[in-house]
Amino acid sequence: MAEPAVQRGSRPLAAVAFMCAAMALFCSMDALAKVLVRELPPLVAVWGRYGGALVPLLALMPFLGWRRFMATRQPWLQSLRGATLVGCTMMFFTGLQTLPLADAYAISFVSPLFVAAMAAVVLREHVGAARWAAVVIGLLGVIVIIRPAGIFGGAGASYGWAAAYPLGMAFLFAAYQIMTRLLGSTDGPLVILFIGVAAGTAITSAAVPFVWVPLAPGHYAAFLGLGSIGLAAHWCLIQAFARAEAAHLAPFIYTQILWAVLLGVVAFGDVPDAPTLIGAAIVTACGIAVARMKG
Repeated sequence: MAEPAVQRGSRPLAAVAFMCAAMALFCSMDALAKVLVRELPPLVAVWGRYGGALVPLLALMPFLGWRRFMATRQPWLQSLRGATLVGCTMMFFTGLQTLPLADAYAISFVSPLFVAAMAAVVLREHVGAARWAAVVIGLLGVIVIIRPAGIFGGAGASYGWAAAYPLGMAFLFAAYQIMTRLLGSTDGPLVILFIGVAAGTAITSAAVPFVWVPLAPGHYAAFLGLGSIGLAAHWCLIQAFARAEAAHLAPFIYTQILWAVLLGVVAFGDVPDAPTLIGAAIVTACGIAVARMKG
């Protein structure tokens, strides 16, 4: 999601409110996805997520004009970004088949650390020693959460390779954010949002027949809910970034873990254990540190 021009210091409290609302909406969408992937192949749920978002966007197009949705200067990069986002969603939804919501989010929080590493290589941004140290420590936090080979014991040790899905999602999402930065200088937010959704729908529509299963009417309603909640979350992000700087908002991204724990306990009866909470705290602290550092 491209960040619109920042109105520095204009409405920071409103920006925080929009950011927290976006994080709550994203968690709600993923909780609904977790319910769906218990009944459907993850690819069908991913297809429904994108199709459910495309419907309201197409409904808005006659009122706002097609150019506001499709006028891109970098169609190939837009398409690659859309494909990357499909990979992110597919990996996360697949991981949700096995992992509790809070654990999946805690692992995926390593994504800002991957962004810092990729920015040094792809965007040639300066990443100083302190940021590299935060990246390494954050990855150690992920190891605490995953507990490979039974390290630290606990329930998390039984997840095995399922933990690789949110970790892979975090890596792909970092690449997605780098591409979004590159597109932000040429394409508007509505174009970036629409083409990403359209590309996701096209890609998954080509693949979903191979895993198709009969759907109930409630599944289609859930798909529309997934897409609509996702669009509302992205709209809140746009509003947040229009009112405050990214560094100011970065800490509030991690309110997702609070919603993930709450929804996990209420909806699924999943209570995170101590290593998960400790690892999440380490990853969160390192992510905030990377966002706050100048170089």
